[in-house]
Amino acid sequence: ASGDYPYTQSYSISNAQINEKTGILESDGTEGVILTGTYRTPSEWNKRTYNIYADYSITESKGENAGTMRLISNSGCIAEVPLSRTENTAAIENITLPEPSEYKLIISEEDGTFINISAIRFTASE
Repeated sequence: ASGDYPYTQSYSISNAQINEKTGILESDGTEGVILTGTYRTPSEWNKRTYNIYADYSITESKGENAGTMRLISNSGCIAEVPLSRTENTAAIENITLPEPSEYKLIISEEDGTFINISAIRFTASE
């Protein structure tokens, strides 16, 4: 298992800022991407089953689905899940990555939504 925080160097932030006291990413309510991160599979890559979790809270949202979390490869979108206003964790589970490569995790929000992201977690089967 591995854990990242929104202020880790591998992330790019837009339409949001890191709260210096808490380390939590706080979005500004603008529609679009708020967090992206690129991940490389290990050099000793073998097929594993991966789970990716984003821990978040919604402080304001106009709709039930406040945003989305996507996992993208060079070939396109591998998985996409909504960020529900009534939940605190978004989960992409049981993903088998097709080949050693770079993958990008993208979290976006709907217009008028304010999301706080506290952590991104990865787990892999042996």
